[in-house]
This record gives sequence, structure tokens and C-alpha cells, in this order.
Amino acid sequence: MSRMIQFIKKSVLLLCLMCLSGYSAFAQEAEQEAPSFMVELNNLQATEEGCLISFLVENRLGVDLDNTSFEMVFFDQNNFVDQLIVLDFNGFKQNKLKVRQFNLPETQCSNIGQILVNDIPTCEGQGIDSASCSEFLNAKSRVETGFNG
Repeated sequence: MSRMIQFIKKSVLLLCLMCLSGYSAFAQEAEQEAPSFMVELNNLQATEEGCLISFLVENRLGVDLDNTSFEMVFFDQNNFVDQLIVLDFNGFKQNKLKVRQFNLPETQCSNIGQILVNDIPTCEGQGIDSASCSEFLNAKSRVETGFNG
């Protein structure tokens, strides 16, 4: 009887370990495949014309985006609104990194305190709309200037 109980205990323990490892793999897979639309403020560079702003974008929404635009608010160092502009980012293939650059004429990079994604007026792709892009937006900054979505 004692051998039978040990066998059952070992079987239950093995079954529990198998379930936990299967759940862990499932959770990692689900986490990796969660939809996201990452937009990173990557660099601000002074030019003769103004400020060249570089964004790194990764589309993990599961579909290609044919056209996207972002309404951005630029705040000065005192946190006052300086500019509100719509930047046309064009399209993005799914699961691919892309860099987009915009030159803001007559703007000094050092005067930009933070940037806010105020709206996503255009986000077009098969079965996707602006609301989906907004919901899954992951805005981050690699520079000191704040970037929020």
C-alpha cells in the first residue's frame, strides 16, 4: 500500500509540474503576441532649419498599416503648449521596425520640454482603426525630453 501511495504522490507531483510548465509557456507566448504599437522618441537633433526629430516605430498589431498620422502637442521647457501639429507617418508593415524623421522649422530642440500624442487621426489597415491604434499605443522616450501617449 505504501508503494502505491508513493506512486500516486509522484504521479500527482509530475502532473502538477507538467501543468505549470505548460501554463508558463502559454503565458509567455500570449505575452509575446499581445498587440502593441510602439512609438519611441529616439532623438532630437539641431539643424540649420530647426529641429530634426527621429521616431522609432514598431507595429505589432497583427496587420499592416497603410497610413498613420499623429496629432502631437509640443510643450516648451515651462510646460506651456508651443505647437500642435499633425505628423504623417505613412504606413508600417507588421512586426517591422521603422524610423520616421520630421524637421520642425524654426524650432530649437533645447526648447522642447515634452511631446504628447494628443490623437491618432489616421490609422488605416485591414480591420483596424484609430481607436485600436490608440488603445495599443506604447509611447516611450530614449532622450530626456518626455514623450507620452
